[in-house]
Amino acid sequence: MMLFKVDFEKAFDSISWEFMESVLAQMGFPGLWRKWVMGILKTARSSILVNGSPTAEFEIQRGVRQGDPLSPLLFILAMEALHIATESAVNCNIFKGITTPVSRPTVSHLLYADDVLFVGEWSEENFHNLARLLRCFHLSSGLKVNFSKSRVFGVGVGNGQVSEMATIVGCEKGLLPLSYLGSPVGSNMGLVISTYYFSLFSAPVHVIKYLEKVRRQFLWGGCLEKNKMCWVPWFKVVAPKKQGGLGIGSLASMNKAMMVKWIVKFRNEFTHLWARVIMAIHGRNRNYPSIPVMNSISGVWKNIVQLGKGANLNLSDVESRLEVQLGCGNKTFFWLDKWAGDFLLKEQFPPLFALQSDKRCLVQHRYTMSDGSINWTWGGESPISLSEIANMWEDCVNRLQTVQINMKSDRWLWKQDQDREEFRVGNLCSELDAISMLPENTGS
Repeated sequence: MMLFKVDFEKAFDSISWEFMESVLAQMGFPGLWRKWVMGILKTARSSILVNGSPTAEFEIQRGVRQGDPLSPLLFILAMEALHIATESAVNCNIFKGITTPVSRPTVSHLLYADDVLFVGEWSEENFHNLARLLRCFHLSSGLKVNFSKSRVFGVGVGNGQVSEMATIVGCEKGLLPLSYLGSPVGSNMGLVISTYYFSLFSAPVHVIKYLEKVRRQFLWGGCLEKNKMCWVPWFKVVAPKKQGGLGIGSLASMNKAMMVKWIVKFRNEFTHLWARVIMAIHGRNRNYPSIPVMNSISGVWKNIVQLGKGANLNLSDVESRLEVQLGCGNKTFFWLDKWAGDFLLKEQFPPLFALQSDKRCLVQHRYTMSDGSINWTWGGESPISLSEIANMWEDCVNRLQTVQINMKSDRWLWKQDQDREEFRVGNLCSELDAISMLPENTGS
């Protein structure tokens, strides 16, 4: 597999105005709005400091204004053209990305403003076609690849092959781990601690204890080399305000709550690329859980779903706290989720579930609407032939008659006491602290 990290030469200063206006027009932005935007760009003036004195102002011919809050947004819209061009190249088999298992999503590129990372099969043809694609993009947009600062990385190939390919492309060979958007890619993530990684990995107990020690010393005005008197037990300090604490929360609870957030996001962002990739990799579990995980596959997602050590919250607890606000059924599994009562259809009608070829079919794929009425369809490849199975399907349809369907998107909510609300990390932290904040568990 190849990773090609692209660096554009002075990206914000080089982008063509004609190209940007063309992209905005193709996206359907009104003509008057485009005139306003182009007016902002074309009225820019600059001068150069020579020996501390500014020269006469001159007009700018391309680029967006540095420091203008509108500039990053315009640049992102313009970079959408590179995304569409790459997608077209992948669809035409000109550039070959990485296909996840069972012919699921193909990952070919990651874009964030001017940070671009291409992912694809390791072949000389693939590199040449990618170079041609970037050349065409340069001619149309004005954004030129700085090959001297771009890097080629190889996964599963020898260093000699990487060096040879870098020479062909005209860039430098890179070494893993690489840094993308400030995050190390290809390193041992368990050795890195930051707020972002705190949401992906269960922090080791000794790390939690050390960080809690730093917080205690800071609160009581001491330092790591010299201890000061702690006037209140630490478990009372981190306890929620309702329990008489300061409500700052423990790091262990924060760690677990931030990992739970990813599980909730998975249900609510089911059609996003990252969720589709996870489903492709982990969705081969024959037990068909609504939150897929293959224990034989290690990695970030398995670590998130396991929720670290401790018995105060596990995956089954999280699943029981999630409840769908049904809309059109675009994020709800027909057989695997509780959406038509306090039961799973696969448990109520096992023979029907066994006949269903697509075990993970969505609710929206099992009905049609005509004149405001909902018609539930079988949809399986195996036809219902036996009268007993037909009667069972009719019974299933009868149970679904009370379900309300609308054209809004589904939303998975978090059950908090007797209410359903959007998931909030802070609320779960307070709840976990209220359960587990005992003196013997905090190391105070």
